[in-house]
Amino acid sequence: MNKNFRYVPSKKLVFLSFILVFVSIFFAFQFFDTFSLLIYFLITLITTLLTAKIKINIYTRAYSTNNKEETFPLWPLILLVAIGLFAPFLLLFLLSPLYVLILIDAYVAGVNLPEILFFFYRLKSKQKRS
Repeated sequence: MNKNFRYVPSKKLVFLSFILVFVSIFFAFQFFDTFSLLIYFLITLITTLLTAKIKINIYTRAYSTNNKEETFPLWPLILLVAIGLFAPFLLLFLLSPLYVLILIDAYVAGVNLPEILFFFYRLKSKQKRS
């Protein structure tokens, strides 16, 4: 990761993210067949990578600037939230309800998983420094 990347974790947020990811995966294994699980994990992987990239970009810019008045664009985060809110309703007209449910479930896991990964990355880097 970038040297300017600084992540200050909130243990409550990480715990909530862990619960949401666990419930999402549990839900997927309970209700989806094998092909649906494959699609679920593929969409979760893509969402996780995109969310991690956006969060790394935001955290890096937030801590790399010396001027506190200088801001960074929030459009990637706003775009991600808009996709998460409106895409299921639009896709309901194109896909069956099962695939919309897979998309929603995968989105919940994919957005929360980077928070957990960043937390463990921070713990690992703290242990190296000690």
